[in-house]
Order: sequence, then C-alpha cells, then structure tokens
Amino acid sequence: MQKSIKEIQTEIAVFADERKWAETYQIYGILLNIIEETGEAWNIVKHLEKDEELLKKVIRENKGEMEDFIGDISFLVFKLAHVLDIDVETAINERLKEFEQRFPADFMKAHSFAGNRRVGGEDKKYSNN
Repeated sequence: MQKSIKEIQTEIAVFADERKWAETYQIYGILLNIIEETGEAWNIVKHLEKDEELLKKVIRENKGEMEDFIGDISFLVFKLAHVLDIDVETAINERLKEFEQRFPADFMKAHSFAGNRRVGGEDKKYSNN
C-alpha cells in the first residue's frame, strides 16, 4: 500500500522527533546535508551532459545509488519541512500551480528546452507573454 505525502511527512516527523533531529538549530545541518547528497549524485553524472548515451548508461549502472540519493534528499526535505512547520503537500501543489503558469507545456515544447532565461530559456515570470 502506497503512503500519502501527509502520511510520509507524519512518519518522518515522528522519526525525527524521537531522535531530537528536528530542533530549529538543525536547519543549517539539514540544508548542508541536502547539498552534500546532491553533490554525491552530481559526482556520478558530472561532465556527461554532452554524451546522452553515456549519461543513460552511467545512470542505469548506478540506479541503486541514485535511488539512495533520491531517498536521502526526500527524507531531508520532509525533515526540513517538519522543522519549519510547512505542509509538503501544500507546498508542492502551490509550486505546480505556479510552474503551470510560468512554464506552459505547449509553449516550452515549441520555444525552449529550459526555464533558465540566462541560458536562452523562457520563464514567463519575467515576461508579459
């Protein structure tokens, strides 16, 4: 049986509270851990962006490790949300609504590969389109 986002958030909150891992002062450590885990995942794929076949091969060969990183990062995000008293489901839904406006699918497919306008992408947050 799949757990809902709310159930996962509650389970992680209890887990963290039982270990005193959700104290306000730990925000810095949680954010640092997120950066660290992201960096470890980055080390697997760095410098492969120009060779899509090699990138796919490396990801396939390291899928278990990448799955661990996704789990670690997700756990840390949920723990951070608990410390900050943020409802993850609400936060995700609000971002999706905003992204629908900023990055409409048809427009993005036709005009851009990315939302980063500094590298030639499009972000409707910064335009009147």
